Amino acid sequence: MIKISVITVVFNGEKHLEEAIKSVLAQNYPLLEYIIIDGGSTDGTLEIIENYQNLFASIIVISEKDQGIYDAMNKGLVRATGDIIGILNSDDYYFDNSLEKVEKFFIDRNCDFVYGSIKKITSDGEISGITHPVKDIYNKYNMIYDIPFPHPALFVRKSVYDKVGLFDTSLKISADRDFIIRMIRSGVSGVNAEDCLVAFRDSGISSGIFVSYKEYSYIARKYGERFLSIFWNYLKTTTKRIARRILPKMITKKILKMKGSRYS
Repeated sequence: MIKISVITVVFNGEKHLEEAIKSVLAQNYPLLEYIIIDGGSTDGTLEIIENYQNLFASIIVISEKDQGIYDAMNKGLVRATGDIIGILNSDDYYFDNSLEKVEKFFIDRNCDFVYGSIKKITSDGEISGITHPVKDIYNKYNMIYDIPFPHPALFVRKSVYDKVGLFDTSLKISADRDFIIRMIRSGVSGVNAEDCLVAFRDSGISSGIFVSYKEYSYIARKYGERFLSIFWNYLKTTTKRIARRILPKMITKKILKMKGSRYS
């Protein structure tokens, strides 16, 4: 059996944090290390953590100010001792047996990372759709201009973080995309679990309609893209996001009916 570390970062997340913690506990995974990085919450977050802290065989809790969500994630990564690391947002939750399913892929396929699908849920907990990984994660557009698979459903060997580095904290909402690009380009091997592993609340930091053009272009330029390509693909990406959020479902499906589309 492989030791898995799950990292949850939170700041004033009392509304949904308990659901996230319960979902980790419900995995009943024997070799689990749970790491909670709190940014100095002033609501009931710490009380919720205390209520569940003694139920975990191995848990690390850090509560202090940070420089943003990716700085908090990095704090968890440097403390993780598991062979496999997953990052669960404080307002999301795992489905039953997600960790067991992931572990099986790591053992059977001897891969470096495993990724899957997410079910998007509203702030009220209603399912609003499914986001699947793209078919070709190595396609340049999918890798650089979109995101090949949803970050909450990604599990990575700790050795990969040692190889490619942590999250770029100069990026405020796109460091996960930058990390995924670095990981894929490093030549490590990944496997699609072809299953929904996480429920993702679509009201979080990365769920808005508009992507920061500053960060979007920074990442694209970092990997050798030119201005016209960056600008055109930014418009295309933003149009798809608007279509998914605003237009009726039938029209949205027609707009998204292009190679690599992965939304249900």
